[in-house]
Formats: sequence, C-alpha cells, structure tokens
Amino acid sequence: METNQLNQNLKNPYPWDLQNMLVDWITLSASNEDLRWPILNDGYTISYDLHDQPQYTVERHFPIVGSYNTKAFVRIDHEKLKLTFNPSRYHRPENLFGVTYEQAIMIANNLLLEQDLLPLEEFTISRLDLTLNIETGSPENLREYLRVAKLRKLPRMRTVGTWESAIYRNTRKSLTIYDKGAEIGQHAINDQKRWRHYYKLKSAHDELHHVERTKSYCDKRGIARVELRLGRHYLIDAGLRKGQELNQKTLEQIFMKETDNVIKDIEEFSTGELKTQYIRTFNLWKAG
Repeated sequence: METNQLNQNLKNPYPWDLQNMLVDWITLSASNEDLRWPILNDGYTISYDLHDQPQYTVERHFPIVGSYNTKAFVRIDHEKLKLTFNPSRYHRPENLFGVTYEQAIMIANNLLLEQDLLPLEEFTISRLDLTLNIETGSPENLREYLRVAKLRKLPRMRTVGTWESAIYRNTRKSLTIYDKGAEIGQHAINDQKRWRHYYKLKSAHDELHHVERTKSYCDKRGIARVELRLGRHYLIDAGLRKGQELNQKTLEQIFMKETDNVIKDIEEFSTGELKTQYIRTFNLWKAG
C-alpha cells in the first residue's frame, strides 16, 4: 500500500480502522530435524564457572543487515531455525506505517531466500507485537490522552507510567501506549550517535529529512501508538502458536479483545477553545 493511502486511512481512526493494525515484531521458529536448512550462526558464547570449567554454550544469532541500518536475526542448528525481526521496520527508515501479518511472513520468506535458504512451511511463533496508530488531534490532546491512560488499571497486570507512555504488563503479554513522535525522534538521535560515520553521507541526510518529516507529522496530529505484545505462553493458551494457520483478521480480533478495557472508541473532539487547566478534566470525562 502506498504511503499516501496509508496517510488517508489514518485521518479518521475513530472508530478504529483496524486495517491500520500492523505487525511490529515477530519471532518464529521451524523444525530442522530433517536438515531442511544448513547450520547458520554468528559464532558461540561459552559460559565458564569460577573454576574455568565450561558450563554451557550458546549459538549467537546471525545478523542479516538491511538498508537504513536495520537488521533481522536468524539462527539455525540441528534442531530448528529461529528468525526474529521487525517486518515493519526492516529496509525502512521508520515504522510509523507497516505491514499485515501475511506481508510479514512474505518478508520473512524473502529474507531466507536472500540467504539461499528455503522458505517456511510449518512454523511456530513465540512472540508477536501488534500495533495501531491513534490520532488524538493535537500535542495537547496526546499528553492528556496518555495521562488518562496511566490512570487505568487492568486485572492481573502491573501498570508502569512514564512521561511519554503508559505500560501494562504481566508474564504473558504487555500493552504499551506511547508518544510515537517522541519515540521516532529518540531513535533518530540514537542512530546518529551509533552510526555517525554513515550519517555523514548524502543518502543519510535524505533519510534524516524523511524521519524529521515523519516526526513532525506525528507531533502535529498527536499520534499515540498502541502496542500489544503477545508472549509465548499467551500464544500457547490462545491456540495461536501455529504460524501457518494465522491471518490478519484473527489477529485484529485478538487486538480488539485485549485493548478494549484500556482504550475506548473516543469520538474526535477539539479542545482548541478550552483553557489548558480544563483540558485534563474534559479528557477524563470523555474517557469515563
């Protein structure tokens, strides 16, 4: 889908258009007992005890480097293949918009083919991050939206709040709501420090300009990012481990179920004529 089409979809997210829901991270594995794939890793890490006796050995994931300093990680031994990466970020300067589940698996298979590895057939998933953008309308609305979110409590989940995010988590899943513009800006700063030689190139200046425009887009519209992370135990209990049987529609239903108690379908509203001290009261009222 073209970026312009995605931008149009984002303009009126109330009620939510779950076509905007994207896969922001996936960890999958497949059996290699029949040696379908060759052994592949990035060396070994050996742990020793106090008497210099080896305790265990861990094979390191092999990094597959994409453009814009993005990476996917794969490891293959005699038992299984494991692949973990962000399909909405790989080969892209940012991940404001991204890909569906079906597109994520297509990208995963393309990654394997680029390494002369056979594509996936049957595979299991141990981590899946689903995300959605919500347009609150302004930076002021976003700040109050996050403040209200941090006041909510969920059964059997611990709430952690920062200035830019609200986080609910337990051992099976987590739900995070945060300021997407601020997150894009922080990633840009970190990348410039980490890859300072790369960012001296002209192509890097074009990339930075794109990221700055994307951040400005988020800041002006008050974009809140809602991220649902499903861990291995959740996926097992919900019967979602078999990756070849999953689809976007099923994941949208899971997303709605898991976020319903935290994020309400809030009608678009304007607080432009309200004084600052009244905005919080108005948003608390809107949130019930």
